[in-house]
Amino acid sequence: MSMRKKTNMNVKRNTLSAFRDFNMAVILRRLFLLQMSCVLSGTLSDMVHNNTCAPCVCISKNETAGLYNVSCASNPTLNGQIPVFKHILEEQIVQLDMSNNNLQNLTSQTKTPFANFSNLMDLNLFNTSINLRLNNTATIDSETFVGLSGIQVLNISHNVDLPLTNKTNEHVFNHLTSLKKLVSYQTTFIYHINHSYPSNLWRNLHSLQEIWIDGFTLEPFSEDFLNMSSLKCVVMSGEFITPSEEYPDFCDMKKITDDTLANLIHVTNLSVVHCGVLSISKNAFRNMAQLLKLDLSQNYQLTIEKASTGFTSLPHGIQTLYLDSVEKTISLGCDVNISTKIAASLSHTSLISLSLDDNRIHSVEKDAFLKLPKTLKHLRVRRNKFELGFYMFFAYQLTNLKSLDISYNFFGHEFYLWRHTDSFSTSFSDLNLLMTDEEFVTSDVNSDDVDCPKPQNFIPPRSVTGFLPPNLEKIDISRSKIGLPIYDFYMDTNNSLKYFIGSYSLLYCWAGPVHGVEHVEVVDLSNNFCSVVKTDFFKGMSNVKRLYLQRNNLYSAVENKKLFHSNVHIEIIDLSVNRISRLHPLLFANQTKMRKINLAYNNLMAFDNKIGHMKSLQLLNISNNHMYTMTKELRSDLDNIASSRNNGSLTLDLRKNVIACSCDNLEVLEWILDHIKPSHNLLVVRISECYFTHNRSSSLPNATLILSKNDLQFQVNFLRYVCASYTSLIVVLVFIIFMFINIIVGGLVHRFRWKIRYWYYVSTNTRSGYRSLNSTFEHDIYLVYDEHVEEFALDILKPKLNELYYQVFTFNDIESGRSINDAVSNAIHGSKVVVFVVSKLCNNDPEWKCAVEMTEIESGKRGHSIGIVIFYNSGCTQNLPKSLKRLPHDSFIDYPEHQSIEEMDAFWKDLPIKINNIGSFQ
Repeated sequence: MSMRKKTNMNVKRNTLSAFRDFNMAVILRRLFLLQMSCVLSGTLSDMVHNNTCAPCVCISKNETAGLYNVSCASNPTLNGQIPVFKHILEEQIVQLDMSNNNLQNLTSQTKTPFANFSNLMDLNLFNTSINLRLNNTATIDSETFVGLSGIQVLNISHNVDLPLTNKTNEHVFNHLTSLKKLVSYQTTFIYHINHSYPSNLWRNLHSLQEIWIDGFTLEPFSEDFLNMSSLKCVVMSGEFITPSEEYPDFCDMKKITDDTLANLIHVTNLSVVHCGVLSISKNAFRNMAQLLKLDLSQNYQLTIEKASTGFTSLPHGIQTLYLDSVEKTISLGCDVNISTKIAASLSHTSLISLSLDDNRIHSVEKDAFLKLPKTLKHLRVRRNKFELGFYMFFAYQLTNLKSLDISYNFFGHEFYLWRHTDSFSTSFSDLNLLMTDEEFVTSDVNSDDVDCPKPQNFIPPRSVTGFLPPNLEKIDISRSKIGLPIYDFYMDTNNSLKYFIGSYSLLYCWAGPVHGVEHVEVVDLSNNFCSVVKTDFFKGMSNVKRLYLQRNNLYSAVENKKLFHSNVHIEIIDLSVNRISRLHPLLFANQTKMRKINLAYNNLMAFDNKIGHMKSLQLLNISNNHMYTMTKELRSDLDNIASSRNNGSLTLDLRKNVIACSCDNLEVLEWILDHIKPSHNLLVVRISECYFTHNRSSSLPNATLILSKNDLQFQVNFLRYVCASYTSLIVVLVFIIFMFINIIVGGLVHRFRWKIRYWYYVSTNTRSGYRSLNSTFEHDIYLVYDEHVEEFALDILKPKLNELYYQVFTFNDIESGRSINDAVSNAIHGSKVVVFVVSKLCNNDPEWKCAVEMTEIESGKRGHSIGIVIFYNSGCTQNLPKSLKRLPHDSFIDYPEHQSIEEMDAFWKDLPIKINNIGSFQ
């Protein structure tokens, strides 16, 4: 693309009114001040940072009491020891983080580096290279923690030379009499296996409630744990070991024997996570009578079946069991079936929560549901490989189940189970799989015009009744990639379902209605790419309160159908990101309890739905749409809602819309101004920008930012002035006078248009730092050429002139975005000489014509000609502009057509002389 074409495009994109330029400058300044104020205010939070503890960082914990949390983590300036604080006392520190340092000199200054930290509650020595290996080189010993009698949390993890075994100095923790939590994983390397777990080390830690330690293969916990009545939580977690591949070096349980946990009689929470457990003995938990929570997750080779061997010894009172990722999922292998035997191993317990995530489970034996504990309330089986099998009809036997999370499953189809539905109904007549004749006759037949596609193995509507656990309140099948429509389906009415989460599951068509879901209050069908919804789909959800339908393609459905006519209890609805351009007038006609409506990120140009009946409305979010105005009815409805209540604000979010800053929309802007913060009204309107549309030369006007109430007040005041109303007579007189003056001025402007342009751009540029005629010129030569000689001008002429020490300015040097008249007049005004290169095909392009006319005017201003014409070839004077023909005879020069050496030498000698002759007048 040529330079002049680029310039023309930039001119079109940057044609803005003078008012808008001024207005944008004001707003940008306000934006900058606002951002600065936000940055400054961000530092004035409740937790005040300061440099009192340099070179560490202090956070004021309690300014009144003068207590601090101090972080010296990853600080290379500490010289291997606790820093000396100049502005605070050690007794003012309640939390000290020394992690990720090398404290090899911890006791070099004193044997008791923490003696003065009398109020310290939390000490973090994670990855600090402290050690207990040899007494003569040890970093810590029995005196190191003197003064920490009040400490409650100590983290000494990731110190590989600090093993906690029966060889460890038994007095090292004697002074930590108030310690409640000790975190010490990745300290005891596996080669310490023969030393067993520590003995006598915990003798004085009577308050210890939680301990994190490494796991030894086949080594039982010592008898010291029998006397630790306060210890309730034991964690062996290889998942925190870094790098992760080193976990077998610190947490490698292999087999949990009958004796491994025998002494943990007081423990209620036990976690053996990512510790390489391969098997569990039958009586592994027989002594843990108080155990309430057991986590065996991420022992990838354990398997559910082998783990169940030890479950028979679990105490009756256990409530929570985690078995996530105990099957190999990253290698080839058979999918897992939850057998009746596995379920029976837990039947004696009062289990409340069970998690089986990431175990490639694909089905459950139908009798397994009867064997699971009747106390089970929460079941989580995410990221497995469940299929839509017949076992699903037996889940109702979990009579006390309240929540079921089966998200992140693929749900393949066992269609062979559905091909002979009648035979199954005979075999399992107790389930009443088939509907009665009466139910079939009385069921509604939806005659909607658009139906969902039918797969090859389609289950006929109204042929199967689904049975849910009677107390189930929440089911989550989200992110399961089911990829099926939701057809007309019947669910047994004996259920308590309140929450249904089906987002990200490719439920792309909603036919329904789904019967038997009268108790459902929350439905999430977001992110399903759904575009077809039948009118009665939500009919059966008569008590739904929250509908999350965002990120679908419901634009056609909400425009043409009264989807929610039966859902009179809706309080929250999210229809954002649905490409909605219009709403059915009666879409929300029955929703008297509505509190929040989210229609953000759609294509709405207007919102003309009646909402005056929504007396509880708190939020109407129409942000990021194409709204340019608001109807009088909508404003009236919002005012009436706000005035009908004594407290609780109503927010209208109009941010990121194309609200018009125009005379036609002035009334709307004044209404918004009355309700924008700060305001005494209970109705709050949020707006971020508006658009001036009076400048029709720009197809896409720039936004005028509205960052505060003052910004909007400024725009309204301006529009009030611009849009003032006049009588008809004044309008007619002004029009006549305007037309008369316009004719006269138009004629004068046309005659002197080039002089006017010249003085306009010179005067406007003077205000922005333009040079006076008496100052030094910016360029020696302004080189003007047309596109036919562009190669000669840029590749031959300009380099040669540069060799002669002339500073040359060309079209290509014009800044992008400047108008042609402005750029050319500025270039001519700032150059000593203007050199025109003329060819046979010289034309009247805007740049060329502007340069010719501006050169003549500039010459008149200076009192002498400043132009030189180079004829690139002969016979080109025919189209030469009149302004150039009036130049003096010695201002013309021919470029050698045959380019002989003698002619070229004469040309390059003559040209500088002509240039210098003109320059001598300056």
